[in-house]
Amino acid sequence: MYKKVIVTVLTSVCFMMCVSCMGTPAAQEAPAVHPVSIEEASSAVDTVRLTALIETAGDGSVMLVENWNSKSRKSYEIVGDMANTLRSFSGKRVEAEVIFLEKKTWSGSVVVVKVIEIRDNEGISK
Repeated sequence: MYKKVIVTVLTSVCFMMCVSCMGTPAAQEAPAVHPVSIEEASSAVDTVRLTALIETAGDGSVMLVENWNSKSRKSYEIVGDMANTLRSFSGKRVEAEVIFLEKKTWSGSVVVVKVIEIRDNEGISK
């Protein structure tokens, strides 16, 4: 009886040693990442034309707000250098081409690729 248990244990140990000595397959190399400009990225990704109100949030971030007169307003944080450029136009309407980085039901983040027009917000309540 001991002989049968010893043979089973030795067989199991030998099998496990064989499997562990086989090693794992070599990992594939990740593709190289090359930085691209916003213009190159916009040609590879769909841009969206967005009309929104420019607002500055309490934390200093610059937001594009769609449907600003509605309870269903959507706020998108501007990411990148364009945020500093548009900060001085807070309270004005902008029509711009953007790329959505994140889009949730009521918020998200965008990269502004191109500003088409900036208008005063006259005659339209905030």
